[in-house]
Amino acid sequence: MLVLAGALDVSLPQPAAAEYAELSAHARLVVRPGAGHAPWLDDPERFLAATTAFLATTPARNPA
Repeated sequence: MLVLAGALDVSLPQPAAAEYAELSAHARLVVRPGAGHAPWLDDPERFLAATTAFLATTPARNPA
């Protein structure tokens, strides 16, 4: 699980994002400086880089 949070997000503050990430043993928390609640809009390049890096290191799972 990737928890991607914006450092300026008032809807999901960093402490809450960290708690959310702790719910899964395999979660990764990435906090984007200068981003708000929609880091994919605030900084699309960094969002894409973080998402791509996470997917590249996450083994594929068979949902069946």
